[in-house]
Amino acid sequence: MNLLDAVVRLPNGDLWGFIALPSFLAAGLSLSDTDRKRSMKHMTRTGPERVWLDNIALIEKLWEETDQTGKLTDWHDKMTREGMSVAFF
Repeated sequence: MNLLDAVVRLPNGDLWGFIALPSFLAAGLSLSDTDRKRSMKHMTRTGPERVWLDNIALIEKLWEETDQTGKLTDWHDKMTREGMSVAFF
């Protein structure tokens, strides 16, 4: 997340899509409330488009299941079980 903190917007704004994958992975591995808030900050930087909101929805479901089971949840397995999809570009 420190690397994500260092990312700044390029003049044409093209960079935000490129942080989608690393911010998603960081969020999926976040356990503490502090790390989750920090990783969510990065996930919301990509913009309000539906594709990014779907990524956020999956992360929230991951956190819910992780909190219930006490184990990290595999994001791909959870996505498949929930009939969801994510995008990284």
